[in-house]
Amino acid sequence: MSLRITPLHPCLGARAEGVDLRRPLSAELRSAIVAAMDRHAVLVFPGQDLSDAEHMAFGTSFGPVEHTRATVDAHWHRLSIPEMNDISNLDVDGQILKADDRKRMFNLGNRLWHSDSSFKATPAKYSLLLSRSVPPEGGETEFADMRAAWDALPSKMQARVKDLVCWHSLLYSRAQLGFYGFNEEEKKQFEPVPQRHDAVDDSFLFDQGPTRGLSKIQFADWRELYSRFARVPNVAVFAEQAGSLTELLTTAPPDEHQQKDLDYLLTLGELFTLIPYGQLILEQAELIGLSDQTLDQIFDVFVRDFSAYAIELHGKISATAAQRDWALRAVTAPAADSERFEAAVAKVRALAGAYEMSA
Repeated sequence: MSLRITPLHPCLGARAEGVDLRRPLSAELRSAIVAAMDRHAVLVFPGQDLSDAEHMAFGTSFGPVEHTRATVDAHWHRLSIPEMNDISNLDVDGQILKADDRKRMFNLGNRLWHSDSSFKATPAKYSLLLSRSVPPEGGETEFADMRAAWDALPSKMQARVKDLVCWHSLLYSRAQLGFYGFNEEEKKQFEPVPQRHDAVDDSFLFDQGPTRGLSKIQFADWRELYSRFARVPNVAVFAEQAGSLTELLTTAPPDEHQQKDLDYLLTLGELFTLIPYGQLILEQAELIGLSDQTLDQIFDVFVRDFSAYAIELHGKISATAAQRDWALRAVTAPAADSERFEAAVAKVRALAGAYEMSA
């Protein structure tokens, strides 16, 4: 058998055929797969009917396999091989996890863009995903090429970020979705992450100076950027809402019980996340010269989303009287402008047919 590589996209991904992964890899075939990964970053091997043992054997062809199978509730085993990571939505009995199950809440973080295992002391070189059951629609696993993303950045942005230090933290990514429920034993898994210096160490991703831990991250003050766009009505309205969240966290923060209430924390996380998302949009607006009219319509949505999550927080069983009072005061109507709305809709309609999905 000979490996056949068919690119799926000019930058990222290829179909790999002509090999049976159930058989041991020859040195030549292994080298060919590594070379294809270096070029395409994602390889799809269709029609491979692998057992768990064969899947594991294929993985060990490229080096030692991680032994960290799970982060939360690692004592529950569904798969037969301890080193295999179960990222399904099933419990140990093969039943769908309940909505408030810790494992399900933790796994919601997989919906965010992320790089596998980069937060570990020894980052993974590859992730080998095997799908046992594919739904007829939806549920796609998506990939992005950070190499191409870096090349596409304006030179001004490259100069701005190239010397920044980045801390890779699973704790932070889960917190974005409101999951703070790690016990002390689980927290011990998160060690400082060293730099990578191998031949494929892309400078923009891993060559980011000494990494010393999430606790030392300092985010840029969002108020300064929002103030520069105070002329845009809905940016100004949303900035007031964002400021009120600081008031909530100062005067009526989550109590000990609420810090373990995943339902409450998820809603609080949604409120928090809107602020840095808005900050990113404003930064990009400055770079590309986005019109105030379009920006105003975007933040019309932010104002309504913040209000919706505030109402959701108000309805939480565990919410205190002070938190409910804050939630009602945080509900705000966006600055309405029918001409602005119609102009935004016209821009979207004009894009009809401008994009096509690759076959």
